[in-house]
Amino acid sequence: MASPDTSGSPGSGRLGPVAPRHASTVILLRDTLSGIEVYVQERASTMAFCAEMTVFPGGGVDSRDMPGDVDGDGHDSPDLRWQGPDVKWWASRLQKSESMARALVCAAVRETFEEAGTLLAGYEDGSLVGNTVPFQTERHQLENHELSFSDFMDQHELVLRSDLLRPWANWVTPKEQPIRYDTAFFVANMPEGQ
Repeated sequence: MASPDTSGSPGSGRLGPVAPRHASTVILLRDTLSGIEVYVQERASTMAFCAEMTVFPGGGVDSRDMPGDVDGDGHDSPDLRWQGPDVKWWASRLQKSESMARALVCAAVRETFEEAGTLLAGYEDGSLVGNTVPFQTERHQLENHELSFSDFMDQHELVLRSDLLRPWANWVTPKEQPIRYDTAFFVANMPEGQ
């Protein structure tokens, strides 16, 4: 019989470290006359993980970021239109399976839109989304898990622009923590007009 791992919270009685959840976060940059600006947020004091910390926009991968039946209705979600490095390139860079690499890139774009209002997307003609105000209702629906990311992108004929992201780092929460993440960090330039 294994003895409890006491490296987590005292008295937790956990057996071994908690498996980390996959997540994405984006270091969002903007070049200004005053120099480079970085978008950061402060986490609420009520958050269970990293309360009151200064962070970049991001969050966990969920079913909305995975290919297939995301809402459990027996129908696959629409395929995302995609421009830029393909999933195979991302899998190699992130050292993940192709399906997880796709999910991490989708989570990065979705979370940046949900948390910062910045949408790393464009249209079939190659132009970028310059104004996200028309998408604010859907932004709230995404935040509340009422709308899948692929459905949102499909409804507006939007193209995920993976070329606007670059892989930056991969951090995994230490094993002794009771909540853990395996986080892919990306860097992106703020699209013009947003």
